[in-house]
Amino acid sequence: MLTLQPQTNHYFTVERATGLIPAFEAHIKRIRAHRASAQRVAAQLESVGISVFSGTALPEVEGPPDVVKKLDSIRRYLSGIRAEIEQIASYGCALKDVDRGLIDLPSRRDGRAVFLCWQSGELAISHWHEIDAGFSGRRAIDAPSDFVGALLN
Repeated sequence: MLTLQPQTNHYFTVERATGLIPAFEAHIKRIRAHRASAQRVAAQLESVGISVFSGTALPEVEGPPDVVKKLDSIRRYLSGIRAEIEQIASYGCALKDVDRGLIDLPSRRDGRAVFLCWQSGELAISHWHEIDAGFSGRRAIDAPSDFVGALLN
């Protein structure tokens, strides 16, 4: 999974992060749709002996036009996935897991950097974790005002 580092110079408040949830849901939905389409076309190619995802890049195949067309469609789906992930990163967030729809957003709590943590289907930003803790270290947010947003220079 491609994970881009957030491209931001700020930290999020819980309120500001929660405001991004509709956009997150839309991005996750499009990523999942592109992925499912790419997997469906790849399965069609693999059924005729063309291995699509066996390395780090799609194979360059010269062959029947339908095979070339299918590989091109997979490239377009993968490009769509990358564009959605880049858009999430441009908000200053990082997509951590497509299946869970897991996104981390930088924030500050008690004078230190932490991540607010959102998972697809959650209606608000309700969890956070230490920078090095990851999903297994998620904790419920008791007081949203504990999380400070700031613009960095």
